[in-house]
Amino acid sequence: MEGDPTEGAPLVMGRKAGMEEGTGAAALPRIDCIRFESEHRFMATLHRIGTDEDLILVKGTPERILDLCGRQAGQQGKGPLDADY
Repeated sequence: MEGDPTEGAPLVMGRKAGMEEGTGAAALPRIDCIRFESEHRFMATLHRIGTDEDLILVKGTPERILDLCGRQAGQQGKGPLDADY
């Protein structure tokens, strides 16, 4: 586990759900990480999906995550972000 105790919560949840530890790490190897810092209020990890595709996972305060977003997906497809929604 990396980071503070809240980093362990998803691991515990996965174990309780019957997932084997390391399964996700083997399928999505971590390439890079922006560690949580109070001044930017989010954490991001970069994972390799395949030979030519990557995935960025981000977590943080809802306000900060919404600040990083410009579009949203909904029942009618993708469109401009409605942060109030």
